[in-house]
Amino acid sequence: MSHTEHVVRSRTAFSGCGEYDLLEVAQAMCSLSDRVADAGQPLDELVTVAVERVPGARWASVTMMRGDRFTTAASTAEQAARADTLQ
Repeated sequence: MSHTEHVVRSRTAFSGCGEYDLLEVAQAMCSLSDRVADAGQPLDELVTVAVERVPGARWASVTMMRGDRFTTAASTAEQAARADTLQ
């Protein structure tokens, strides 16, 4: 089953329960999956897709805790990394 067929079936299955929101999420995940397969950098692609898909977003980051330290694993802009440091 293709991504599109799966999305259409999911939309039908959830009809009346915010199906358009679910459809948008499914499309974003399909896009992310395709991009990661091509690029091989899943966190970089994740933050890029987040900025593309979240209305009003200018930049994004993923922060991870390793041991007792937080580090920015991926970001779309220096402002995002600085915001992580401030947090």
